[in-house]
Amino acid sequence: MNKLFVPMMLCLSVCLVGMGSAAHAGTGNVIARSAQKRLLATGIASKTGHGDSLIKRWNQHFCDPKRCPLDKKTASTFTGHSYDEVALEKDTILYRAYHAPSAAALGQWWKRSPTKGTTAIIGNAIPPSGGNFADSIAKIRVPKGQTIYEGISARQGGLAGGDNQIYLKRVDPFWIVQ
Repeated sequence: MNKLFVPMMLCLSVCLVGMGSAAHAGTGNVIARSAQKRLLATGIASKTGHGDSLIKRWNQHFCDPKRCPLDKKTASTFTGHSYDEVALEKDTILYRAYHAPSAAALGQWWKRSPTKGTTAIIGNAIPPSGGNFADSIAKIRVPKGQTIYEGISARQGGLAGGDNQIYLKRVDPFWIVQ
């Protein structure tokens, strides 16, 4: 038997299970999430650079659309369509650059640092359509235990991207910090 055959088959089966391939009819994502939750409970799971728990790394190119947490359009705003599903370990302050009144202060896109203006527009590839000059900052405190989707913003519409971005499926108005 070829010396490379066994390691390649092992890697292939592990990779396929982890990605929820069509060969496993999407059960890989369920298996991976279940295993990750067990690891989180035992304190062995991966931590992010911010001390939060990494639930799963997603890549839209290898994801069964029925099981991916984000739709293709949303995932495409992350570099390489890749993002992390993260459980917050503590209350976390997030910031959003916007331009009132043309953009909403409580949208779904946030970041960990308060940048605005040209820096925010270029780094997070914020489309300036509709007069969004990103000259205001909204601040929220997201409670411990909430799930966020975090990654690097993709290049869009001639804007560089490359900064941290966070997508929240739901933003509670009670999270606003004055």
